[in-house]
Amino acid sequence: MKKLFVFLIFLSGSAWAERKCTFEGKEFDIYRADNRDTFSGIVKCKNDYSGDTIEEEQTYKNGRLIEEKFDGKDRKDVHRFYPDSPNQWRHGEQIEYYPKTSKVRRKEFYQKMHQIGLQESFYESGKVEERKFYTHENENRGSEESASIGYLENGSIRYIRCAKEKKNTIDPKLCGFEGQSKFSTYADDATVSRTLTYKNGELLEEEIPGSRFSARNNDFMKGMQPDLKPSLVRIAYDGKSKKYFYLNEKGKSIREFSFDDHGKILGDDIEFFPNEKLARKTNFEKGEVVASECFWENGKPRGKYKKTKDGIEATMTWGNGTIQYSAQFIEKKDGYYSSYDRDNLLNLALRCSRVDYGFLHQGPFAEFNEAGKKIYEGTFEKGEEIGWHRTYDEKGTLIEEVFYDASKKPSFISQKKTYKDGVLVSDKKLNSDGSPRE
Repeated sequence: MKKLFVFLIFLSGSAWAERKCTFEGKEFDIYRADNRDTFSGIVKCKNDYSGDTIEEEQTYKNGRLIEEKFDGKDRKDVHRFYPDSPNQWRHGEQIEYYPKTSKVRRKEFYQKMHQIGLQESFYESGKVEERKFYTHENENRGSEESASIGYLENGSIRYIRCAKEKKNTIDPKLCGFEGQSKFSTYADDATVSRTLTYKNGELLEEEIPGSRFSARNNDFMKGMQPDLKPSLVRIAYDGKSKKYFYLNEKGKSIREFSFDDHGKILGDDIEFFPNEKLARKTNFEKGEVVASECFWENGKPRGKYKKTKDGIEATMTWGNGTIQYSAQFIEKKDGYYSSYDRDNLLNLALRCSRVDYGFLHQGPFAEFNEAGKKIYEGTFEKGEEIGWHRTYDEKGTLIEEVFYDASKKPSFISQKKTYKDGVLVSDKKLNSDGSPRE
């Protein structure tokens, strides 16, 4: 008896699969057949791999594979191909089953290798798990997914993405093509994850429970009060921008800000304290901070920043309304902070803090304590101290005077005076290396 043709396929780098094929009960190898270019019929094969036997059924027409079926422990599916192409383009309905059952896991439709129309996947219970709608309108590009809906096994909507045109959408009613719609999507634990409003395929608004909203460790999204968590986040869309509203449990706004259609922050970013008083107002142009004000919970000013040509103007104020300092700063162009970028000013605005890294003092500077007493004064040139700098105690009494000589770079202390109870007790003149000067 003639032995069946056997060939071995090396799989996964470590296991071998034995494959045997027959046609009308006789051994057959389509690749060695004399009539491979004209062959029509059904070839049946068996693959033995790692203890699993996969049965194949291949249908040929005029030498071309037009349908292929697989049935094994871990897979059961049907693939169909375009009969007039030698490249085995998928064409027509493609079906994947749950192994060893007749239950459909996934159904797809192809037209000359391009997915098109409605594609569906199912839970083993038979309930729909996901629907996607594909279009192919440009021969130079692949198919595009225009709409999709995911479902929980109980039928609740898990997520949705609507098409801009009714003909390409999956559920016209949900997507607002039959009037404005409002509905909720659900998480795996069956709790509401979002509430969406659609009209004519456009998302107008979504609401996200605060417990499900994530700022993703983004300092901007957290804002000046990172510990103040919203009870609800509402996002309104107008086609060109989206506006965020962080709401407390009473439905009152604790923050409002917008992004344009390029993802840049737009207009005013406003925060409120739990007592509903204004906490911060920051103005953006082209995604960059141009000015910002922040306040104490008693309503008094706390910090004010304004972008200038070379840096910023900043004013800090104590909670009782007393000015701490008001000064000019320029961008720092050396060291780690090599250039001015919006994050430096944005960080100041979000933290409502005194000016630190990224900027250098420029010009006269004076600082006052909460009682309004001057505790420091001096002049700076691109961050370097120049001339007389004076330090005072909490009562405003002079305790030290230091003169910075700018004849060398960097400037150096050339004279130092020390006071006690306002009386001069020491006067030292120094060289650039810090040694006494005669």
